[in-house]
Amino acid sequence: MHEARRFTDRFGFAWQVCELVAPRPGVVPRADAPAAGEGWLYFFSRGTTLVLRDYPLAWAEFSWSELEGLRERARVLGSDTTIRLTSRPRRVDNATAASA
Repeated sequence: MHEARRFTDRFGFAWQVCELVAPRPGVVPRADAPAAGEGWLYFFSRGTTLVLRDYPLAWAEFSWSELEGLRERARVLGSDTTIRLTSRPRRVDNATAASA
């Protein structure tokens, strides 16, 4: 992990954004090596995780509104809301429920 930032979006939600860079096989990464094409930005807020593959190298210097623009391009990787909305309720048989 390289950089991390926090920002608040226009709706007042706090976000943390972190860069995760995958090392290439056989290459020792330099501390100052650019991450273009090698990493992902992860956005975390209130049970939601988003991921963005293609992003500008200077993202860590972006304003809050610019970070929000990147967040809007990211895809949902996981969300408590998504899990609640997509989970099917467990069906209870009346005979089983009566004997319990």
